[in-house]
Amino acid sequence: MFLDCPSLLKFAMYSVLSKRTGWFLIGLSSWFCLSGVFLGFYVLKFNGPVSAIVPHFLIVLIAALFLAGLRYFLYRLMSANFAITVSAALTAGIVFFLLNYYLAVIVGLDSWGRVISLALLKAYFAQLPPLLDALGISPAVIAIVLISVYFFLFQAVLRYFRHCDWLQGASRISSPVLATALVSMFMALACLALVDFVEFPPSESGEPLALTLSPENSALRSRGYGEVSSRQLDLIERTARDAYKPTGLSDSTNVIVIVVDALRGDHLSVNGYSRLTTPNLNKLFMDRASSRVERMYSACAQSACGLMALSSSRYSHRVPTSPISIQEVLKWHGYGVHLILSGDHTNFYGLRESYGSVDTYFDGSMSKGHYMNSDEGSLNRLRDFPNFGGTPSFFQFHLMSAHVLSERTSENLVFKPAANYTKSVLGSAALQSGSRDSYLNFYDNGVVQADATIKDILEILEKKGYLEKALVVVTADHGELLGEQGLYMHAKSLYEPVLNIPFILLRYGYEPKIDIAANIVGSQVDIAPTILAELGIPIPMTWTGLPLQRASTESLGKRKLYFQQGVEFGMVEINLAESRWKYWVNSKTGDEYAYELLSDPDEQRNRISELSESVRTGWRRELIESEILAKEALN
Repeated sequence: MFLDCPSLLKFAMYSVLSKRTGWFLIGLSSWFCLSGVFLGFYVLKFNGPVSAIVPHFLIVLIAALFLAGLRYFLYRLMSANFAITVSAALTAGIVFFLLNYYLAVIVGLDSWGRVISLALLKAYFAQLPPLLDALGISPAVIAIVLISVYFFLFQAVLRYFRHCDWLQGASRISSPVLATALVSMFMALACLALVDFVEFPPSESGEPLALTLSPENSALRSRGYGEVSSRQLDLIERTARDAYKPTGLSDSTNVIVIVVDALRGDHLSVNGYSRLTTPNLNKLFMDRASSRVERMYSACAQSACGLMALSSSRYSHRVPTSPISIQEVLKWHGYGVHLILSGDHTNFYGLRESYGSVDTYFDGSMSKGHYMNSDEGSLNRLRDFPNFGGTPSFFQFHLMSAHVLSERTSENLVFKPAANYTKSVLGSAALQSGSRDSYLNFYDNGVVQADATIKDILEILEKKGYLEKALVVVTADHGELLGEQGLYMHAKSLYEPVLNIPFILLRYGYEPKIDIAANIVGSQVDIAPTILAELGIPIPMTWTGLPLQRASTESLGKRKLYFQQGVEFGMVEINLAESRWKYWVNSKTGDEYAYELLSDPDEQRNRISELSESVRTGWRRELIESEILAKEALN
């Protein structure tokens, strides 16, 4: 039986329409595929909030609608072949941008636990050559890879458009005036939506592009407390600030705090490490009245909250909007406050603002002629600093030598072969045979360089007269994972290596009235109170930490230390004579971890199932505030 002509025409139209619809759906799904994969990583691996998914897909959809409108006009104004080529170039460019942006976000999340901000993107892009050099990557190789990726995307999109581009047919419909008006309206609405997004990014949802444009919300989320808690903490802090009464200083002592980014306490030979990584600190420690703490815990596994805990003596979940800091207290007592910092603190999620009012501020973003993560810029700034004039001074240095993004010098390459683990691992446990040894060498060379830089700082300060009577503190913002549990870098997990920081005191020109016991276990929040106790200055009543000079008291022999990183939170329960239990919870998965660290320092045996329900309930009750706030960060 033969079909008549109308039936054949209907069949042909159906076939064409279904084919075009199929290709349209393929193109649409391909457009969202990359974003879907990224959001999977963002939510599942990096604990991004589920609330970010819909807003991000909407942004991608708006971009697709705007691009479709633009391509419609290209087909109306140009020849088909030229319009297809330009359309492919534009589409490939947007996909190429998204691919690179997603990679930058993942690197930021993996490196410091935050969505990368626009300011940081600009800062690192401006210093791309030294950054690549620090990573051991050839700029030529990067250029070839980027060009190749774009060329591949362009060719793929071009072939797709040439095979079947539904817009090409849509641009030739019988009512061009009406179609053009509708497309213009949709493009205008898309433009308004994009402008509104840029002006008022929905960062409260955790949408990554919004956090890039509005990083202050990322900083707030990382602090992990809600609006009500914040108001209460702010009120208490204002009361404490008003009530604080500075005392007169009869015999002032200069204070020098040296923070080495990502410095692990157990990789310093002055702390007993088997390799000679700190020859200068070893000598300084032996030559003068010195103290060191056997084990210090950071309050978190990233810089911003670690530095906040150090300066304001607060755990991450108890920081008010404007905390009383050690810098502020010392200014009340007549100190000049000078910050000389390697690394970019100006563009790092409001870190510059958190330091408050200081007399001198310098960071790596202000370094002329040097890579911002090079410590040489800070040394040059210190060399230009005036000699001691009698006013007591507080210096805080931040060194990047031990960080994976630092600039390494050849004279400090003691351990070989060495390879930067950032480009090879990025947090993955998939290691090639022998790689971990070269990564370990790379890290230890950074410790050697930090030790040499500390020596240079102290020699400069001594020549300028600041060490006649001074307290020098060497510590870190957080530790570093070097393959333990299959993890590298920081801003992830709560295992011991990422929380292990040093605390060393070197005294110049005086002997302490009360020393610190080496076997004490302390927290980062104890650093500021310990410094004030050493100087005989009253400690603000809202500070959480304790002065470690009270090593013989019951409060330091048995206590709980807290820490939090993203959705994970926990504590160490210390009984110096008997046990050291570490307990933490992942608020997203509900997984619990418990290790007895005296018998299992490498955390190989999770003993949570062996503990009684009453013990677990008691620990969980201790952490109820941290748990609520960690869960807030997921929503």
